Amino acid sequence: MSSVLVQTLVLSQIDYCNSVLNGLPKSTLSPFTYVIHTGAHLVKNLSTRDHITSSLHQPHWLPIQARISFKICLLMFKVKSGSAPPYMSSLVIPYAGPAEWNSLPEPIQRSSSINTFKTKLKTYLFSEYYD
Repeated sequence: MSSVLVQTLVLSQIDYCNSVLNGLPKSTLSPFTYVIHTGAHLVKNLSTRDHITSSLHQPHWLPIQARISFKICLLMFKVKSGSAPPYMSSLVIPYAGPAEWNSLPEPIQRSSSINTFKTKLKTYLFSEYYD
């Protein structure tokens, strides 16, 4: 199986509905972290004794907490820019969405397109969790 396919399979399964995991303790999220690390070991062809953090940098894999934030912030961008379905806009009452959005730097919030927003957001989250 190619490394790109493994990467796609691992991350798509982790990202599916991960926004419902927002606010859970790290101990509850640790199985997801384990899956991300195992996927990185497979993609990078590493032994189980190799340190994983540097291996997550190269493919730009975010940790589970950052992936959850990314998903929530992306939803908020879609709602604010009017590209989300109308029913979704009415669901953005819970605390998580506005809290995540308000924690972002203003230049990210003011992104002109969804692609620019995603790029800036991922770079920001990557630096927050790995630097």
